[in-house]
Amino acid sequence: MTTVKVVCTVAVVIALLGVCGPVQAQPQPGRGEAERELKITQSVIEKVRRLVDESENRRAEEALKRAIDVQGRAEREFRGNSMRSTVRLTLVAREYAKRAGKLAGELSENREFVFRQLERTREILRRAREHALEAGETRVRDLLRTAYERQDQAETAFREHRFRVALRMTQLARELAHKALEMVKGEQGASPERVRAALERTDELLGRISRELEGEGPPLLREAVDLQNRAETHFDDGRFAMALKLTLSARDLAHKAVGGGDGPDAVDREIQSTRALVERAEAAVRESGSDTAENLVREARSHIMRAEVRFRDGDHVAARAQLKLARRKAEKALEVAGGI
Repeated sequence: MTTVKVVCTVAVVIALLGVCGPVQAQPQPGRGEAERELKITQSVIEKVRRLVDESENRRAEEALKRAIDVQGRAEREFRGNSMRSTVRLTLVAREYAKRAGKLAGELSENREFVFRQLERTREILRRAREHALEAGETRVRDLLRTAYERQDQAETAFREHRFRVALRMTQLARELAHKALEMVKGEQGASPERVRAALERTDELLGRISRELEGEGPPLLREAVDLQNRAETHFDDGRFAMALKLTLSARDLAHKAVGGGDGPDAVDREIQSTRALVERAEAAVRESGSDTAENLVREARSHIMRAEVRFRDGDHVAARAQLKLARRKAEKALEVAGGI
């Protein structure tokens, strides 16, 4: 039986050799071909290097580092006249470089999208705070406080490049802000006392901004003043809900007027306006004695200092980003201290 098995096995092998034929060895690449592949890979590495550097994505950086390392090995093989190893290694390096570029590109797209979502939520939170805090109800304040906490978590996750978490947290913050606004809108009417207080706060804001801008101000500020005048007229006529809506809209336009433009003068005005807000928060905090509010003011001042450094360096976009953070901290401090 053993002899029969051996004979059969030999027959199968011979048959397979006959069908498949002998294995052909791959030809040795020429020096010119190897050099050309090296240049192509190096070009790919150079193209993705800047994208990876700007992305600050650790996975992309690791892939690019691996590409550079493998490309270095390929170049050493080339100098040693091992063309086959040269081509094999440089093709591997090229794939690593392409992967690095893909990771960085995906991250860049995600980063921009999430950044826009964060900006959108910041604006909604600011408006919600202006509107919701007018209600003076604990439920609304608590809901808005939770929304700010979620947004802080989103900002932290964004800085750590955890974009999925950042997106989820900022969307949750936005939902909570909308709920707070809905609760305010659901209230029955608007008391004259509450609307009068809102009108006075808007008057104070408009006056401060007008003094800071030293003149008539930009068109947005003029629109804000016009809205405030209409709000006063509605209040005098007893239409309190409409008066409240208009004065809050005037406040929104006033904030936008201060932040308008990216030039040095506009950013400098924004610094001064933000510093005034922080000083107001600081005064309210001293009266309240709240440790939490005091920490928030301290953080706000820190953001202003960073904004001033960025402003002196000519990076106006980064300066304004720091000022936004400073205003958010100051507004939260005022909320905690009861100064709004």
